[in-house]
This record gives sequence, structure tokens and C-alpha cells, in this order.
Amino acid sequence: MKQRVKPFTLFLCISILIFIIFGPVVIYRGLRRPNPLELIKSNKPKWTGMIKIWHVGDYTICGRGNVETWLKDAITAIEGRYPEVFFEVRSMTPDRLNMYFQEDLDRDVLPDIVSLNTYDSIVSPHMLEDLNKYFSKEELKLLIQPAKDMSTRDNKLIGLPYMIGWYTFIINTELVDEEQWEYADIDLGEDMGWDVLHQLISKVACDEEDKNTTEHFGFVSYESPYSRPIECVVDSYIDRWIVEGMAPANMGEMTYDEGWRIFALERRAGIFLGPTKAIYTIRGSEEKGEIPPGRVLPIPKGTYIKVDQLGSYGLLKQDDEYKRMICIDFLRELLGEDMQISLDGLGMFSVRRDITHIYDADEDMGRLEEQLNGLYKYEK
Repeated sequence: MKQRVKPFTLFLCISILIFIIFGPVVIYRGLRRPNPLELIKSNKPKWTGMIKIWHVGDYTICGRGNVETWLKDAITAIEGRYPEVFFEVRSMTPDRLNMYFQEDLDRDVLPDIVSLNTYDSIVSPHMLEDLNKYFSKEELKLLIQPAKDMSTRDNKLIGLPYMIGWYTFIINTELVDEEQWEYADIDLGEDMGWDVLHQLISKVACDEEDKNTTEHFGFVSYESPYSRPIECVVDSYIDRWIVEGMAPANMGEMTYDEGWRIFALERRAGIFLGPTKAIYTIRGSEEKGEIPPGRVLPIPKGTYIKVDQLGSYGLLKQDDEYKRMICIDFLRELLGEDMQISLDGLGMFSVRRDITHIYDADEDMGRLEEQLNGLYKYEK
């Protein structure tokens, strides 16, 4: 009669066999202490380091403040989102930027994000990412058309616009005082047209010429490499004032500071055409108890005004996909509602169609904002 192997005995034998084969390996792994370097490696983010922004302040004339300070909130938000990353913002002049990009330097020397401008291409478009790939149609649809147009080359969005400036007239209240009888017949209301403006400028130029004193002008402005109000405010009257000698002969070569000196410091011009910086300069004079050089008069309604005061950043092509994603997140942060509304701290305007009233409490800036809205934001 055959002896039967009891089930328990069979189970015990199999268990002992498995332990003999696999036990030492399990025990060794359990007792082996993990390598700290392996733990660090497993927890290490995909990319760490510094993202470099080169900002060129000369490309735009802000009303007040500076863009580097304005960027801090966006930088803080991104650094909080990616603790392994930090930003460096470096201020550059156009000449210095040109030097870096013409020297064919190593890519590691160049920035990741760089200011672009309206009038020249210091940074070659082929070096920049096409941002169309990273922003949705809905996001890009929020941008006003001229901002998109000026940031596009060969159907590629090479820069992300984040702010826009505007131009205005300033009337010299010393030469054109409403109490002076000789100007009483000129209506200086906010709806003043080009014909009335011409009447005023002609009269100032003639009156001052008759006095045979220091040379005075009816009109003054300036034309600098990156801010060209005479080209942007399109009307035949401006050409006429220049041709007929109502403006300085060398006005096309003047800087903003030179034009403003003739108007505000020397008080030798009736009307100045310039950026919103002039508005805040006047307010600064008032706060100091000084006699302000003039008051704001928006450009006549219906005038076509081109945009050249556009803040825009390009993203240089990135080898690391994760780093590129962080840079895109930063640019997207600049278009956020809070950042766009905070542009009032720079005396500038939003590039978003749906943000139209950041200057409701500011009469002068509000009128300029409404003019911008009428041209580029409201549905036609």
C-alpha cells in the first residue's frame, strides 16, 4: 500500500525551496541602504537653472515707472510655480544688444527672452520661436490687430506683445492762456478738429514772429529711432506746419528730450506732440508746486494713428522642452488680466481687446484709452 504525502508537508517543502532560492536576494535588498545620489536623481526636475531676460528700455517711452519693476509680479508667480528656476532681468541699450547678436557668440551667452522693436530686426527672426505653436487661437484672438501684425514675420509670431503706448497733444498754457483775448475766438474743447488746431498753431507762430523775440514755433515734436510720432499721427496738417515753417526745421532729427525742452522748459512752442510721458511730467511739475507747461488735448477724433510704442518679447529657440515651457508660461503670465490692468503703473495701455477701462479714474489717460479702444478694440 502506497504512502500518501500529507498536504501540509508538501506545502512546507515548497515554501522551504522558494525561500532557499529567493530569500537571500530579498533579504539583501531589504537590508541594503538606498544610495542618496539615486534618490536625488529620481527627484530631480527635468531642468533647473536661470532664465535670462534682456530688456531694452529705449524701445518704448513709458508714461512713468519702468518695465523691469513691473515684471516682478510675473517673475514671482513663475518662480513660485517652478522653485528650481530663477530669472535674471538685464537692462540693455540697442547698441549693446546689437553688438551681442552680431558677434556670433555662443548660445549660452545670449538671453532666453529678449525685447523686440517695431523698426528693425536686431534679433534675426530665424533665431526665435514661432509662438503660434504655444498659444491657442482664443488667446491670440484677444490681442489687438496692430500688435499681432507688428510681431509677425512670414506668418510666424516671433514676439508676444504685452503693452502699447499712445500719442497726444499738449497745449502750452502760457502761450495759449484762455484769458488772453487774442485766443478767445478759438474753441479749445476736447472735440477740437484739425482745422481749429491749425488756426491755433498758425496764430501762435505769427504772433511770436511779430514780437521779434527769440524764435518761437506753433508746433514741435520729435523723431527718434524707436518713437516717431510725426509718422504715426497721419494727417496732412502736420506736413503743412513743417513745410510752412511753423515747426523747427530740424524737428525730424530731434529726440524726445530736445523737443520737450523747446516746449516745456524754454516755452517756445504752442503745441507739443508726444507720448504719455509728457502727461506724467506735467503732473510731476504740479506736485512740486511749479507752473505746469501745458494741458492735455487728445488727437482729433477720426485721425488714423499708427502704433509704434509696442512692448514685445521674443523667445530664442530652446533645446530643452521643459525650459521652453517655463518661458512660455512666463510670457502667458504677462497677458494675464492682473498684469494687463497693472499697466496703469507704467502709464501704458493693454494689448488685450477685452481690457478697455484701466483709466476710468483718470480723465486725461481715459480719453486716450477711449481713442485707442475706438480704433483697435471695439467692433467696427
